[in-house]
Amino acid sequence: MKTLNKYQISWVILTPKKGNATKRDQKIFNSVDPLFCFSIGAFNQNLQAHFSTKEKAQQAVKSLKKANKDYTATIITDAQFGNIEIDYKTKTVKIAYTEKQLTESILI
Repeated sequence: MKTLNKYQISWVILTPKKGNATKRDQKIFNSVDPLFCFSIGAFNQNLQAHFSTKEKAQQAVKSLKKANKDYTATIITDAQFGNIEIDYKTKTVKIAYTEKQLTESILI
């Protein structure tokens, strides 16, 4: 049995440049490949999808179609995803990105 490594598993976080993520954009991103399963994050602030490796996540980002809004795609590890802070009072989501992840972000 293969063990899971929280540093190999990757998440793609799609954050809209303005406003919130919409169901319509979610459907556009999910229509690219039947294996994609983008879900809307807390407070509709982003879309997120899980991939087994960073390479698969990068391939997924490259194949995404243009949506109604501009999105920034950032790839994070499963360990970082587990450390996301959600503040229910101010309705904010804080993700600790590294400098490298921010420079590797792609505008869709």
